[in-house]
Amino acid sequence: MPHLFSNWLRIFLICAEAEIKQFIGLAHRLWLRRNDVVHGGSMTHPTLLVQRTKVAIEDFAAATELGAGAHDNPNEGIMVRWQHPQLGWKKVNWEAFLASGKGWMGFGVLVRDEQGLVIAALSKTYVGSLNSLKAEAQAALMAVQFCKNLGLDCLHFEGDAQGLEQYVPAGLN
Repeated sequence: MPHLFSNWLRIFLICAEAEIKQFIGLAHRLWLRRNDVVHGGSMTHPTLLVQRTKVAIEDFAAATELGAGAHDNPNEGIMVRWQHPQLGWKKVNWEAFLASGKGWMGFGVLVRDEQGLVIAALSKTYVGSLNSLKAEAQAALMAVQFCKNLGLDCLHFEGDAQGLEQYVPAGLN
């Protein structure tokens, strides 16, 4: 097993960053395809896997580039420091990502304890398009359902959608 690690290390040392990203992205797509087949889905054609990997890498680069405009969040670019929840509580953060003009969106949920250690995480992508407020609402709902399914309690939910709190009944926090 130690030789396997050293072989991988050599490969990563001689490859360009773009090649490493393509390799990791394709390995991820192969794993997803394997899971689809195991769970009764159909096998995706290899050409389609490569195309989807390239699109995912481009979308990730666009999303991480400051000011790319891929995320229509009014708070984009504002740095907010994460604050710990009360002792014994967990903090649940959610996020929605809209791939403008590409017809898909992504959602993420992260649950941390009072020390900031990650307890659980979830991410999903969907084909379709919502406005930013509805996408954040969908991400918030996903966060609540995720925590309920895990049986978690003593939760503080936090997202960055301005205006979403007006739809939450008073007293729920």
